[in-house]
Amino acid sequence: MHSTQSLPYSDVAIEGALEQNLPVSAYRRRSIEVKEIEIDYNLSLRVGKRSGHYFTLQTTLASTAEGIVAVLSDSLIKLLKELGVEQGKVLVVGLGNDNYVVDALGAKVISKLSPDSISTFKLCMLEPSVEGKSGISSFDVVKGVISTIKPRLVIAIDTLVTSRLDRLATCYQLTTAGISPGGGVGAKLPALNKSSLGADTIAVGVPLITTLGAICPDIAYSQRSVQVTLKDVDDKVDFCSSIIAKSILRALQKS
Repeated sequence: MHSTQSLPYSDVAIEGALEQNLPVSAYRRRSIEVKEIEIDYNLSLRVGKRSGHYFTLQTTLASTAEGIVAVLSDSLIKLLKELGVEQGKVLVVGLGNDNYVVDALGAKVISKLSPDSISTFKLCMLEPSVEGKSGISSFDVVKGVISTIKPRLVIAIDTLVTSRLDRLATCYQLTTAGISPGGGVGAKLPALNKSSLGADTIAVGVPLITTLGAICPDIAYSQRSVQVTLKDVDDKVDFCSSIIAKSILRALQKS
């Protein structure tokens, strides 16, 4: 592992939900462990997590790229049906800062898609970057584009923070609850969700960053928040972005 700059990685609130003993539907497909959680309004008030449908796909050593794409795309299809999305524009938003490999997951996914019509869907892409790079918050960029093109669905993709080392680059998380850019490191930025954007939103993320505190609980308090990632994170980002891009295309083509 190696250290990385402190960047505003996202939080889709899945990891915390899984640790709170909530009702979970768990099953195994194609050597992938899948967990689903449905958080309604009342439950969201009790546990402090946004209401929505959450998926966590934990891959194993036996998982293949083809198998991951199959399971992830089927999970996306399930969410599309739940939201009633059958046609229209789909805006794929690649969040993060592509100046840093570990934060370039969203940008990498965007680079592997093209603005084509897929069956009854029109695919659009947006890479808003981060405020520190553009001077404009990613939320404002996304909100502005949405007000112009009026997509039926937003798919937001970003790097996530995890406290579990076994999830680094091996776990795919998605939810209809939206995503909070910077939420993984406590940044107070607007969440991207249906309430704030005015369009149904599916968030997709991969944990690619952790902290020294998660690795060494006994480390000095001042060092616990230092962010670290895998030594081969560039290869991991390339692989995971390919999986997500292929899964999006397959889900839209089959819906």
